[in-house]
Amino acid sequence: MDLANCLAATQQYQQAADSFDVAFQEALTFVEPVDPQQQYRRILLAAQLQQQDALNSQLASLLKEAASSSEFSLCYHAALAAVTVPNANTDWKMVQSMADRAIKLQDAPNTQNVRAFILVRSQQYPLAVKTLNERLQLSPTEPNPTIRTFLAIATHHNGDTVAARVIL
Repeated sequence: MDLANCLAATQQYQQAADSFDVAFQEALTFVEPVDPQQQYRRILLAAQLQQQDALNSQLASLLKEAASSSEFSLCYHAALAAVTVPNANTDWKMVQSMADRAIKLQDAPNTQNVRAFILVRSQQYPLAVKTLNERLQLSPTEPNPTIRTFLAIATHHNGDTVAARVIL
């Protein structure tokens, strides 16, 4: 997987995707679990390469694996993948449940951010605005651009387009 990560870092996306696929197959051959972070990275590569079938199958596989898991990395990376590359079939209640489990296992800022982003993706805009504003207050001198972007989206959908523009 190190080779795949190096290839992705040098923007050799197709070679990186191929390397991930080989590593995943080797892991399955030896009945070893595939690291959820590596699965997430392969999903991002599928999105970058516009490999819709691979993206959908890998995302579905990761979400299925995480559906009843109590492992932090699996729950976190599955929820993160769903937020990053959502599709029309995403079960947001299930993804919220994964994020909630991840928070119970490791209540870290990134985990809380993913939970807040899920609120936007699942169209829970009033709660998303409240939660994202709280997230911004935690580090007002270093505002996270991703949080600001999701906050602007939620604020816009909440009906305040002027405030959404100011946020950006």
